[in-house]
Amino acid sequence: MTLELNFIPPDQALSVEETKKRNELITWFKEVVDDSIVGMIVSGSMGYGYDYSVKETSDIDMQLIVTPETVNGLRATGLFDAEELKKALSGYLEGAFGQFSIVFDKDGVNMECHFWDLSAFIKAITYEATETKRLRSGIETPSTDHGFYFDRKESVKDYFGEMIGDYPVGIFPSYREEDGVIYLCRPITNILGLPRIEKTSQELDDAMKITWSETIKRLSVALGGDVQNLDKFNVENTLPGKNKMRSDVLDKVRQKTIEELKDSGIIH
Repeated sequence: MTLELNFIPPDQALSVEETKKRNELITWFKEVVDDSIVGMIVSGSMGYGYDYSVKETSDIDMQLIVTPETVNGLRATGLFDAEELKKALSGYLEGAFGQFSIVFDKDGVNMECHFWDLSAFIKAITYEATETKRLRSGIETPSTDHGFYFDRKESVKDYFGEMIGDYPVGIFPSYREEDGVIYLCRPITNILGLPRIEKTSQELDDAMKITWSETIKRLSVALGGDVQNLDKFNVENTLPGKNKMRSDVLDKVRQKTIEELKDSGIIH
């Protein structure tokens, strides 16, 4: 993932046009894969920057939740490279990893499909697991991960992979702690960024509620009991794409944080 720290929003008319194009692709894609997935979450710019930061080069970033019972349905969609999909499915079904990603192009747009095992996804977003094993294209080079603390302090770490049988497998962190500081990573921050939920279940909804409640517990430690510290320590600072988010989405994250702090009895 590359962070565009000096991101300049595109012309709004262009962003609206490109958002519309991607909305149509999301609708089409969901219909094609619906029987093969139990959950679909649109994150990235199409989740938090629609009509604002979406441009011609923006991909569609999707977290697609599967189970061993549903995942084989992906074969019949005809969307993915056959050999790439075959390897991903065999390794997943053998238990070598709980997450794999496949990208394909549709009408000039990269469709970033991040497939998650249901159980692995729930463990990742509820702080139950610090990391998830995922399929990589190779282990010659590391995968760089960015994590953020509540004051925007950043941790950047390279993760090297290993071969598990025939599969190059790496680590996808949910969060990590360094010198007593917790840095939140993509699986958790994807949920905190209030993504678009295209398909869900009660089990997934309950897990996403835990994402927030567990995050608020950790935020309260940073706040030290003083709500005035929200200016410095807050959920929005943990979001990698903060600078690409629509202002109203950021406002919703702030309001959600206040509501969760009240529900937890931390503020009144």
